Amino acid sequence: MQSRIKLAEFHDLIHIARTTTLDLLKRLIRIPSVNPAIEDGKGEEEIATFIAEWFKRTRLFKVFEQKVSKRRFNVVVTLEGKGRGNSLMLNGHMETVGTSAMTVKPFDPLVRNAMAYGRASCDMKGSIAAMMSAMVALAKWKKELAGDVLFTAVVDEEHMSIGTSELVKRFRADAAILVNQAEIPTCVFGPGDIKVAPSPNEYIRLKDVVTAARIYAETAWAYCSKDEPS
Repeated sequence: MQSRIKLAEFHDLIHIARTTTLDLLKRLIRIPSVNPAIEDGKGEEEIATFIAEWFKRTRLFKVFEQKVSKRRFNVVVTLEGKGRGNSLMLNGHMETVGTSAMTVKPFDPLVRNAMAYGRASCDMKGSIAAMMSAMVALAKWKKELAGDVLFTAVVDEEHMSIGTSELVKRFRADAAILVNQAEIPTCVFGPGDIKVAPSPNEYIRLKDVVTAARIYAETAWAYCSKDEPS
């Protein structure tokens, strides 16, 4: 079985998803999800519900809401493979840092000069939008995966990481892409510039979000397409 598709083969599919990807980014920014331990934030319930329902409406995935604590749950989305191939987890967090020092409206995404401004546009709703788009692109791709691809959106990364602690009690994969805007060796940089992630005028380049979606999708295909685990 072919283990890796060429980027050119995948380009048109991701390009078709461009509008969806950028619409997702803006919709995610509009949902306040400041960590409840920071500035009396609203927490992740609204954004987690949005993500779970968005995937459910596609009817392409298994969607599970994993309770972490009161009104806080992780979202686990599975695209099932058809064989015995490698499984891959795409992982990111849903909540944000505070907004009190921001000089742009935190939850009213401003698109200007091919960039989107707003809290968590860079850290890390741009990455969440890219991973969601990549999952749909893979599900609609004409070739089937041999192994499962999981998308996991967790709570509380900005404080105690209780979401990740709960996630690993139940869910496993052969490999994981931990997407974050952080200088951590085990993380893959998401789209955007780490220097502006927590800044008062946080922004992200739109083209970077679409490029990231393509990269995540191609990586998942390359890793999960063989019928025998590597």
